[in-house]
Amino acid sequence: GNLYISILYRFGEQDGDIGKNVTWIPLWVGMRIRMALVTLGFQDKDVDVKWPNDLMFQSQFKFGGVLCEKIQQNILIGVGMNITTAPQAELAAEGRKVTTLTEMSSKHRLDADGVRNAILKELKRKFDMKALKNELTAHMIPKAGTEITWIEQARGSAESKGLVTGLGGFGELLVSNSNGEHQLFSEEVR
Repeated sequence: GNLYISILYRFGEQDGDIGKNVTWIPLWVGMRIRMALVTLGFQDKDVDVKWPNDLMFQSQFKFGGVLCEKIQQNILIGVGMNITTAPQAELAAEGRKVTTLTEMSSKHRLDADGVRNAILKELKRKFDMKALKNELTAHMIPKAGTEITWIEQARGSAESKGLVTGLGGFGELLVSNSNGEHQLFSEEVR
C-alpha cells in the first residue's frame, strides 16, 4: 500500500539546465512530487519539501522522502512515500512526527499506482531553475529567517544552531550564527 520506486532519469540537451545543476535535483523532484499531490486534490498550502529531501504535510508531518544519485549522465531517483502505513515506532523514538497520504486526505481515495502515475507525469516537465527557485521560496522548509538546529556528522554528531539565510549555488542550505556562515549539504536539520 505504500510507494517505493526507483526512476532512472536520462537527461540531455533538451532538458535545459538540469545537467549543469544536478545538486538541485532532489529539491526539484520534491517539488514535482508536491505538484503531483496538488493535482490529486491536496491543498497547495499543505504540502512542502523539507530541505534537502523530505516530503512534509503542514510543515510538521513527514510522509516521504527522495534520494538521488548521479550515474554518468543519468540520475537514479528513489522515492519512498507512506500511503497507507507509516513507521510510527522508529520515528517516534527519534521525536519525529509521521503520517500517511491516506491520513492527510480523507476526501480522496489514493493508491500507490495513482500517486506513481501523477509523479511520473510531473517528472516529464522540463527542469527550469528560475521556476524551481520560486517554488522553493514558497514551499520549502525551513524558510529564510528560521532558527534551526543541525547535526554535524563530521564533528561526531555535534549540534549547532543558526538562522537560515537561503540557498547557495548548489542547493545547499545557508545558515548564519556567531561562528559565521555555514553551508549545509546533507545534514539533519530540525
